[in-house]
Amino acid sequence: PWDDSYGAKPRRYIDGSPGALPGLRGTLVRQARLDDRVKAASASLSSDNSEFDVSVKLIGDDVRLSVPAKVS
Repeated sequence: PWDDSYGAKPRRYIDGSPGALPGLRGTLVRQARLDDRVKAASASLSSDNSEFDVSVKLIGDDVRLSVPAKVS
């Protein structure tokens, strides 16, 4: 079973005000950094505020992975 305490819990930000989106950005980055395989993580909001681009660099790897996270 999935651990309910795991994850960024984006729903509480998305159902909130638009001003809550910077908080979601921080939560996405923090959640990625909690993984012990991650060396660095960042997130940026698209120009139309529809998704975050979450970038993750893994330990021992020179490749940076980028994953879109839809906001709406």
